[in-house]
Amino acid sequence: MEKFTYNLDTIGGRLKYHRLRRGKTQQEMASCLNISVSQYKRYEHDISQINMYSLAEIAKILNISIDELLKGKKRQ
Repeated sequence: MEKFTYNLDTIGGRLKYHRLRRGKTQQEMASCLNISVSQYKRYEHDISQINMYSLAEIAKILNISIDELLKGKKRQ
């Protein structure tokens, strides 16, 4: 089994963690968001900031709250 690393202290790390938890690829996420894979990778590497529209879409796709994505806090 492949081992993945991610830093849950960053938005990009939490994004990668939840994407992998859902079994999604970077290509699938980029397609859902109508962005390039390279742009999506910049989100996961904390190079680019995620705009509000994409943030809401990502939370919806991954079935998590925006708070959980931004702050690491789970829904109550």
